Amino acid sequence: MKRLKVSGTTVELSQEMKERTAATIALAVKLSDTRKIFREIRIASERLAGLLWSEDEIKEKDEVIENFDGSMQAMVYYTIKNLEAYQMSNWMELFDREGEADEFK
Repeated sequence: MKRLKVSGTTVELSQEMKERTAATIALAVKLSDTRKIFREIRIASERLAGLLWSEDEIKEKDEVIENFDGSMQAMVYYTIKNLEAYQMSNWMELFDREGEADEFK
């Protein structure tokens, strides 16, 4: 076992602990490198967008995406509200044929 002095306290490290510590540090370095690569890709893609589309086209695209997102959120909200209303109003009575509601119990 190896002894390590930390803040005036001597700590003994086993081989397993040293290997796990080294692996953790190596993983942290890889993660840091990966984040740096993703940052560089994002910056490059933002520059590229300016070459491919005009500012007006980018604004129009962003507006379409924003409107679509709002529509989807509204659909989800009203679908949930409708399901709640069906549940509260004894929705099984909505079925015309006898026995059809039994399939959903």
